[in-house]
Amino acid sequence: MRSLPRVIRPPRSVGDDDVFELNRSYSHKLYRVSVQQISPQEEQDEERGVEKRLFEDRQHEVDAAIVRIMKGKKVCGHSELLAGVLAGVPFVAAPGDVKVRIESLIEREYLERDPNTASTYNYLA
Repeated sequence: MRSLPRVIRPPRSVGDDDVFELNRSYSHKLYRVSVQQISPQEEQDEERGVEKRLFEDRQHEVDAAIVRIMKGKKVCGHSELLAGVLAGVPFVAAPGDVKVRIESLIEREYLERDPNTASTYNYLA
């Protein structure tokens, strides 16, 4: 019985002194070798920063979508409002970010929570 070649998984981070070599003696036609790229930590941090700055720029659009929906309905449940906002903005927004914007509008007295039902919002004109 033939043994399968062992799989060597590289660590998630690659140092400056790491060396990679090609094993030219490996020539099995039934197995495929794929090498995944590991993105540097700095690149991942930069991507997170860009996403955060991008949402900060777009938060006014999210606020406007929330107010537009609430102005039309006057009273709306949380899940219905969230679905309307996610469908109404032209970019992909995280539900957690939308919730933060709803809380911000409550603090600025554009919206209020319904005293009888915590998951329902009332529009304040």
